[in-house]
Amino acid sequence: MSKAKIISISMLSVAGLLSSNLYAKSPEQIMRANCASCHGDKGQGGTSWIDPSQRAFKIAGRSTRSIKKWVREGRQPEMPSFAHQEISDTELEALATYVNALPDSFMPAPIEDHVVTIKDEDPWYDNMQLEINVGETVKFVNQGRTYHPVTQLEFVASRGDETQGSDSGLLGPNGVYYRTFEESGVYTFLCKIHPYMRGQVFVNEVATPPSVTLTSPKALPTVAGVGEVWVEAQFQDKASTSTTSRGQDGVIQVIDTSDWSIINEIEVGNNPHNIWFTANGTAAVITNWFDNYLTEIDATSKEVTENYIAGAAPAHITSDHAGDNFYVSIEGSNYVQMFKQRNMRLTSQIPVSGSGPHGIWYGGSADNDTAIIMTSNSLDNTVSFIDPASKEEIITLDSGLYPLGAGVNAAGTRAYAGNCLEGSVSVYDLEATPIALMTTLAIGGCPVQAPVSPDDRYV
Repeated sequence: MSKAKIISISMLSVAGLLSSNLYAKSPEQIMRANCASCHGDKGQGGTSWIDPSQRAFKIAGRSTRSIKKWVREGRQPEMPSFAHQEISDTELEALATYVNALPDSFMPAPIEDHVVTIKDEDPWYDNMQLEINVGETVKFVNQGRTYHPVTQLEFVASRGDETQGSDSGLLGPNGVYYRTFEESGVYTFLCKIHPYMRGQVFVNEVATPPSVTLTSPKALPTVAGVGEVWVEAQFQDKASTSTTSRGQDGVIQVIDTSDWSIINEIEVGNNPHNIWFTANGTAAVITNWFDNYLTEIDATSKEVTENYIAGAAPAHITSDHAGDNFYVSIEGSNYVQMFKQRNMRLTSQIPVSGSGPHGIWYGGSADNDTAIIMTSNSLDNTVSFIDPASKEEIITLDSGLYPLGAGVNAAGTRAYAGNCLEGSVSVYDLEATPIALMTTLAIGGCPVQAPVSPDDRYV
């Protein structure tokens, strides 16, 4: 395959550049949602919400050039970067001017009529259904430990068309977002990073409770397996009542496949989402999707041994063929973080042109030149391919709506993305020069992972 660095950005992903519309984000709104969490509402400085041991510098009065550079590049992992899909060039110019003029340019927040808090555990929105009147303003406050944007469903369904609905942008911990509702109707909001987190605002309407369907678990397998299966029970309540675990769901269930019984429930992190074992099998590493760190678990004792800062909303983790490195997708930014397995040291940050890398896969063969890393970029409906040797992006291409999963076959000839909100799987030809989208297949449901069978025959 070609290793030439070819960047191809979907026209659908640059809708954020269209800032002259009803829902364009103002500089003070971006400041309240993203910058004030660490730097203070007047840019006076503070500490990083990702790594509290790191200082967040005073930014008030800094040059517009330096502000724009920091926003685009970040300072991984303690400061996320913001791609143009999240803060457009026009919005960034206005933000830099606003920060440069602080504190004189400071604009106080609007007066709210209602408050909705966002949390890391269900029901996530409080209130989940809010009844208000036309002309009233709702203040959304993120009390979680990572980004929880407040995004109108129509914005996501239209692939980021800001004329179709509002989007807070990446709303950080303690970040606030204000929305005034000028027309009656029912407005559904979700966290576009964690799209099952949903709430509704009923403007001059009566709230209708959502329907709930309960299902019974299927019978256990009748045939015994070999070894253990580890499962991320992301939403399971922890048994512990300690203040450190309160408000943070998630356990790892360890299943003995000889009789399919649960033999361990390991309380771990904050919404553990993805898991990978070290090459020697002695430890498992978990991504805490509602936080900013990875958790290491001893595979024998089933105890948590260490946490490692990774960045905003680490989603998925994979490893190279040799087992030397872990690769972690940082969905709250546009980076893939590379860690050495032997000491979990962060060694490289690989930027991608897409926004919100979620699913990640290290594919291709270990004994030829087809090794490749794929990410599914959920926030702008693209996928990116990375050359692991040069640690550079090869190309970014369109996908279906809201890609979450990534898969590459062993031969390094095909790649696949599961597009959750479209119910489809996109197929890519890795032998083409440049790499190309072959087709998108409708399959229904919410496809996420797209693993390939060992013989490369099925996905």
